[in-house]
Amino acid sequence: MGTDFTVAVTPDTNPPTGTVALNDGAVFTTSDTVLLSNSITDDSSGVSDMLIDTGNGWGSWLTYTTMAILGLPGGEGVKTVRVQFRDAVGNTSPVYSDSIALGTPISIAQAKAGPLSFLVLSGVDVSAIFADHIYVEQPDRSGGIRIVGTSGLNVGDRVDIAGALSQAIGESFVNAVLSAYQR
Repeated sequence: MGTDFTVAVTPDTNPPTGTVALNDGAVFTTSDTVLLSNSITDDSSGVSDMLIDTGNGWGSWLTYTTMAILGLPGGEGVKTVRVQFRDAVGNTSPVYSDSIALGTPISIAQAKAGPLSFLVLSGVDVSAIFADHIYVEQPDRSGGIRIVGTSGLNVGDRVDIAGALSQAIGESFVNAVLSAYQR
């Protein structure tokens, strides 16, 4: 007589998880071509496909890869790429996204000369921090400007900032939409 066996099968109901980044988390790029990288994993059946939206709508499911070269829609400004992943049994991840500013960095003096709807400041130093804004200056201290909409920075940090130029009570300032330590 044979031996009876019981096999317990646990279904894969967990979607892939992880992170995505454009150009290794950079604040800005001067090129409309970027590198999408990810650290997506799936503990059960493995990641099989990915779906990408570069701002022009979702495309078709593509074979999963950890890196992809993507083209961004033209024009300066903040670009957001959205990505969704699917595992081998069809579980789909939440939508992951990352944003990057497309633009050419300018000096603080050029920013203050305006009028600009969008700007990128690269390699500026945080010189003062207040409750609702910071000041940054060129490394050679040739000019400074108030930045609104940033947090987590310290005096002396060298940063990249992307945003819109505004003016109030005769002072130019930047409404930041992206900012990060310079790598």
